[in-house]
Amino acid sequence: LAFPSARIEMWALNTKKPPFDNLKVRQAFSLAIDRSAIISTGLFGYADVAQSFLVGPPELTFQNPALALYPTDMEKAKQLIAESGVPTPIEVTLLVSTGAAQDAELTITTANLTEAGFSVSGSKKDAASVDNDIIGQTFQSNTTFWGNVTADPSIQPLFTVDPAFCCDSYFTGYDDPALVALANEAI
Repeated sequence: LAFPSARIEMWALNTKKPPFDNLKVRQAFSLAIDRSAIISTGLFGYADVAQSFLVGPPELTFQNPALALYPTDMEKAKQLIAESGVPTPIEVTLLVSTGAAQDAELTITTANLTEAGFSVSGSKKDAASVDNDIIGQTFQSNTTFWGNVTADPSIQPLFTVDPAFCCDSYFTGYDDPALVALANEAI
């Protein structure tokens, strides 16, 4: 039985630790990932590539799904790595919890990042340990999920970008005062 869900699977990147303290490395990471392959392999085609960090449905959360914000672009990813100034290959550790979807995320993301110029080591832990690593911000990059935690979609951006609102920008440590001001203005 398939049904709509308000959940986004994601890689959380700890922006307080190298190499993800570098914007171009984060952008390269994102552009290298073949999300469609993860969906077809790990989720048996029962998902759509997220077009926003906002959890849908779009008509209730002020999204514009036509923007196509997360394309796969391996050449651009390689270019950004070269521009980042970080010595290559860029060493990253990918941590996932156990499960078929997470196995696919790890396998496909490892292959994609390796092609882009990363040196990847991956490991698996039980879900509670992965959550503890995320909450304690002892991770470099972990899979996690983002769900619709409230009926008011206006606070979703604050969870994600405002370290003072909750959870240190959803445990990533991301801190951009200009973006926080824009999010608050939009809300």
